Parts: sequence; C-alpha cells; structure tokens
Amino acid sequence: TIWMLHLAVLALLLHLANVLTIDAIGVITQRNGSHENVLKTKRSNGTSREALKNVDGLKNEEVLVLVTSTSIKEGSFLRARIISAVNTWMKNFMNVFVIVEDTFAVRYSMRHCVHSDFVHYTSFDCPNEPTFILSRNCTRDYYGANGPCCKVDDGINYLVNDRPRLFEHIKFILHCDDDEYWRADQTLKWLAAVDNSGINHFPIIANGDPYTARPLNPGLWGWDNCKEIKTGGWYQPLMLNHAALEKMKIAVHDYGIKGSCHGFDITHDVGVGPFAWQLGLNHIYIPGVKGNRHAGVKGFTPARLAVHYLKPFDDEDYCNEEKRWPASHRYNQTIVLGCGSVERRGPFHNTTKHATHADNYDMFEYFRDHGENVVIGKEGENHWVRVRVTLSNSPETLQTDPATGLTTVVSAQHKLQVKQLLSSPTFSKDDPLQATLENPSKISPEEAQAAGELFKGDKVYSILIPDLVHLHGYDATEHAKRHKDSKHFQAFTASDCSPPGKRQN
Repeated sequence: TIWMLHLAVLALLLHLANVLTIDAIGVITQRNGSHENVLKTKRSNGTSREALKNVDGLKNEEVLVLVTSTSIKEGSFLRARIISAVNTWMKNFMNVFVIVEDTFAVRYSMRHCVHSDFVHYTSFDCPNEPTFILSRNCTRDYYGANGPCCKVDDGINYLVNDRPRLFEHIKFILHCDDDEYWRADQTLKWLAAVDNSGINHFPIIANGDPYTARPLNPGLWGWDNCKEIKTGGWYQPLMLNHAALEKMKIAVHDYGIKGSCHGFDITHDVGVGPFAWQLGLNHIYIPGVKGNRHAGVKGFTPARLAVHYLKPFDDEDYCNEEKRWPASHRYNQTIVLGCGSVERRGPFHNTTKHATHADNYDMFEYFRDHGENVVIGKEGENHWVRVRVTLSNSPETLQTDPATGLTTVVSAQHKLQVKQLLSSPTFSKDDPLQATLENPSKISPEEAQAAGELFKGDKVYSILIPDLVHLHGYDATEHAKRHKDSKHFQAFTASDCSPPGKRQN
C-alpha cells in the first residue's frame, strides 16, 4: 500500500507540473497554451508567442487581458466565443483572465482545473486555457450594473487586491467583452510605445473612440444635464495602466463601476467613463480599433489592432448528438464547455451560410494572410502629438534630432519620463494637467506659456506622446466635497449632477 501511495503522489505532482508554472518571481500562473507545439505555431502576421516575449522593451508577461463573458444561452457564449479565442488570439498573451458568473454547469466543466477560493469569487487555473474567475456576486445579465459592470469590478479587484505579487509586475491591463479580437503583435507594439513615451507614470485609461478622444466629451450618453462629467466616450475595449489600477484599488473593492452603472442605468462600456472621471484619470486613444456589426468577413480591414462585435454562430462549437459531430471530433474536451481540437475549428463553421457572422478563426486567418501594421508613434496620426515638457531624465541619456527638434533617449536601456507637461493640443486653461503624480499642484497657463528654454530651472524639450487628456472637474463637485474624507468609494450618480441628470427619451 505504501508504494501505491507513492505512485499516487507522483501522479498528482506530474499533474500539477502540467497545470502550473512557477515563474522567476515565484508567482503561480496558468500555462495558457504554452505547450511546445503551440509556441512553434505561426500566429498573427507570422509571429508566435515566443517571438512576442519582448516587444520594444515591453515584456509580454507585463500585460494582462481581462475578458468578461456570460453563461447565458446554455453556455453558448463560452463555447462559441471563448473557445475560439483560446484557439487563436489568446495564445499570444501570457496572462489572460476570463470572468463569468459562478454556476454549477461552469464549475463542473472546470473540474480538471486547480481552484482557489476568495471572498467574492473562485479562480480556476486550467491547463492550456486562461484563468477563469467565477463570480458569486455578479449575475448572468448581458447588460447593466449587476452583470458586466459587476464583473469588471471583480476582475480588476482580483488582480490588484488578491494577486498583489502578480500585479506588481503588470504594466497594462486590457479589458474587453467576449466578442473582441486582439492582434497581439500590434497591441504589444502600441503598449510598448506608450510605455516608452514618458507618460506611463500618469494614471491612464484608453479607448478606441477617435471622435471623442479630443476635445473632451461633456455629459453622458443617454442623459441630459450632467455636463460636469468629462469622459472619452465608450470604453469597450479599454486599457488601464498600472498607475490607474493603483488608484482603483478601493473603488473596485467597493464595486465602484457597478455603482456608476447603477447610478446612470447604463452598462460597462459607458459606465466606466464617469468612474474614470471621478478618479481623475488621463485619457489616451487606442489606435486601429474597429467594430464589425454583423458585417461578417466582408467587414474586415487589414490595419487593425483590435476588432469588436465579432458575432460567431453560437452553436457551431456545441458538441451534442443532435448536431451529429464526427467521431474524430467528439469527446475531445480540452477546453471548457466544448468539444473539438485546440488546433482547429468545429465542423459546423460556415462563413457562406452565416454571412453576417464572423468569428475568431476567420479573424485569425484574415490577419495571417492580409494583416498590416497600425501606424504608431508618428506625429499627427492616431492622436500622437508633439508636446513641450520638462523631463526627469539625465541630460546624457537624451538626444535631440536637429531636423525635427524632437528629443528621444540615446538607447533602449533608458526610458523617457515626463516631469511636467507644458503644452499640448488639449492643454486646458481651466484645468492644466498635473505637474507630477507626486506633486499634484497645477501649472498655471501663464507659467506654461512663458516657458522658453527653461522652466523653473529645468530644460524644456519637445517630444511625441499619445494625446493625453485629463478627465477633470470632479474635485469641484459637491459630491467630491461631501465624500472627500470617506474611506469607501461612493459612486457619482445622476442625482449628484448639477442640475440633476434627466434620462433622455
């Protein structure tokens, strides 16, 4: 019996070794598709996750993707959307979280995973899959405060408050719904450019709305009045950097996004806006984001970073007897709630029959064959602008191009760091940007305008950055004054507007 016990222990250790990886900092994470054959598989534009370990100084492991989903329609969203994402774009990211409501059916399908219990949710680390977070507080609602808004709170809270050692090394989080496709090579290239631009120590939120990125959009969709609220439009998908996530620790623990959604009777794509404004975040633009509203493969274009509103045929990956799955496909359940191989789509995928439904497989194959680079870091394109700044860098680490007048670092071993922003196309006389995160005193317009080659003893440089817009104005509201000493986050709602918000018909 002793040798049988030894064999059982050995089998358990081998199973855990397959499921978990302990990285250099001792954080246990899921392997998320890191088998050797997957690493060698060609991905977007001929790249692989192995080739994307480090992009322009940004490590893949410093980025995390959070996806909200739901088990409605008997789990068809998980089958048709998450499974195809796992098979395609998710393989190129080292950290992917999927959050869904906690149900018996979803739990049962994850019985092969290692789980950890927390106060509001249970996480499941599954081999060759994302980390799944099953929320006990959030509902399966497709829209609104109790469903997706609540899940965004839980997903971010899981990272920033329950996984502190992992959060310490995360520079950016991307959030999306389950109908999003990310091109990993373009996404990492853009995030690296943001990281290298010198502004990444400011708390930043980003979305892909070009028409609301500048000037700032006063008010809120669906509501009259509330003009004191300044947002950047629809935040789906969105990006948050580490500094922004730090500011959100208390707010997401207290379900602040859910509170904002409830206070305006909206869902997360709009509700994140007043939430970010209340925290005083800074907005930039995600380039190359496009919606595909029931356009199918006809709506694809090559120079994209992300595509939203992919609409797969929900039942194509549902393995049941009625669908007559071929024997070669059936019972090969390597992914949650589905059949089929991790290397090929289900047998019922038909882009001709379902002309308005395009999925992650279609997107992957299109970008593999036709993908083009998104323009990033070029003055005047995709909201990259020339600004005048002072820098925290030592002069010997900087170089200025005499032809353009733009300053950059002398080598990749250094990073620009903006000390004070003195001018930009969105520089506002009523609310200049913060001088530094550590010293939030304002720079007066007169001081900025008068700055020549020196500002307060520091040399003034010209650099290129993503257009940075401060979501300003909350501090001047009565709501801010009432709750300035509160230890908990109190969401700003329609009744707090002056005059009170009025729902549009």
